[in-house]
Amino acid sequence: MTEIHLLTPEILPEFREALEKNSGDGVDGIDHMRMSRITRAMADSSAAFIQVDGEFAGYVANLHDRGNGFELVECVGEVLPAWRRRGFGGQLVDWAIRQAAEKSHSSMLEIVVDALVEDGGLNSLLGVRGFSSSHFTQVSAKVERCGTEEPGPTEIRSIRAQDASSIADLSARISKTEPLARGGEISILSTLRHPYLRRDRCLIALGPDGRAAGVALTLVWPNDTEDLWIETLCAEPSDAKLLRRMVAEIIGSAADEFRTVSMGASDALLKELGGMGFIEEHMWTRNSLLVMAG
Repeated sequence: MTEIHLLTPEILPEFREALEKNSGDGVDGIDHMRMSRITRAMADSSAAFIQVDGEFAGYVANLHDRGNGFELVECVGEVLPAWRRRGFGGQLVDWAIRQAAEKSHSSMLEIVVDALVEDGGLNSLLGVRGFSSSHFTQVSAKVERCGTEEPGPTEIRSIRAQDASSIADLSARISKTEPLARGGEISILSTLRHPYLRRDRCLIALGPDGRAAGVALTLVWPNDTEDLWIETLCAEPSDAKLLRRMVAEIIGSAADEFRTVSMGASDALLKELGGMGFIEEHMWTRNSLLVMAG
């Protein structure tokens, strides 16, 4: 079995060069996120690689989000094309599961791995290790194509510093009803700490009682600065009309800076976005595994 090594800042330049030359990931959404997530995981000693005969063969990175008594680990990785079908993928996944459990601060955690739908090898590899799966579609809309939605009793406005406790309360309520990844969301609190967060474009929905009823959190990837990416879109309790209103608000206010607004949508959300000008671009599978730690 080939040894797996931790990724360190000293190795990172050589690793980045190998990835740029040899990676098989060509989908925009994955490519924009990749190096940012690897370097963030490296800072937490949660990124590793396999090297064969002095050449990088693959890598894996775990992004730990701890909060609300539940731990979510977003796992990204790849076996480079020249080294596939040699068992390295299984080694990297097994390392990621062990590492997530060893570094966990909770008794239970959820590991999520996103993969292209057509990547049957990876999806099968995860399936035999107990991962369950659900499908998502990346969609994009030109900013001028979305009309306004009917107003509702819930106030929608830009997020402010004083909303932190309300957002934390919303995140806790959602995580109690179902694990965030199963609902299509990587953690709200994790997104708010993302280095590419566009806080000035993020929205909060406040119910008549003043509690947060939903949020829409946006990022701008450095490689695609004309697109505003909705990373997290959720409401508690679930409210399709409220989600549409938040999306319409984001699209309607984006024309001064962006050409498109994009997001990853579950099958259920995709139906709710009908008539808003979104075009389907590609699909991926979210694989999820619950692990008892400690």
